[in-house]
Amino acid sequence: MSFRVYYVDDSGDSMTGIAVYSWIEVDADQLPNALAVWLRFRQEVFDRHHIPVDTEIHSVNFLGGRGHPSTEEKVNQSKALRHEIFVDALKTIGDLPGIKVGAVYRRSPHRRSGFADVMRDTFCKLVLGVDRRLFLADHHGFMIIDGNGDGSCREYGRLVRSLNLSGRQLIAGPFFEPSDLSEWVQMADIVAYAAYQSVVKRPGKEYCWTWYADYIDPDGPQEV
Repeated sequence: MSFRVYYVDDSGDSMTGIAVYSWIEVDADQLPNALAVWLRFRQEVFDRHHIPVDTEIHSVNFLGGRGHPSTEEKVNQSKALRHEIFVDALKTIGDLPGIKVGAVYRRSPHRRSGFADVMRDTFCKLVLGVDRRLFLADHHGFMIIDGNGDGSCREYGRLVRSLNLSGRQLIAGPFFEPSDLSEWVQMADIVAYAAYQSVVKRPGKEYCWTWYADYIDPDGPQEV
């Protein structure tokens, strides 16, 4: 029986009322191969742009020009270069061997009001979809989410336990890893950002509206 790992992260904004959750599904026996491809990409980024392999690419900060990810200031100060690196990261994720990538989203009719409920509902839809995929394939798996053991982690665990899952294909957990220590959670963050931008279509950011469709899924994230 195959065993799969799901890495999950979220994006969204109460001001827009849009909640997004992304997932990266990896067959356990393909984890080393896929990670090796990603680490080669990170080494290339270091060789070209002097961003250390262990420096987190956090989408919002990285694309917003925040921080000093590179040891060269000309890279740190160039949003164009940051965009180029981010797109290359998306391309790499989309081509990783033995993985599947996706995202789900939901719009809140009330925007700020009740946005936390929309985030919870979207997460639950994601979990139910993952469990159903595992059930139909007769596979088992577990989920790893960005987190540090804070209150949000406990909330995720409570939500998973409250669901009527199909035969408990998702075993235990969910488990949590801080994004700055997990290459996979960082990848999920990159996907979530691109998925959110494809839905919100914020004026002035037209350049990133199609990133998700171009490099991850031409059908776009799924509305749930």
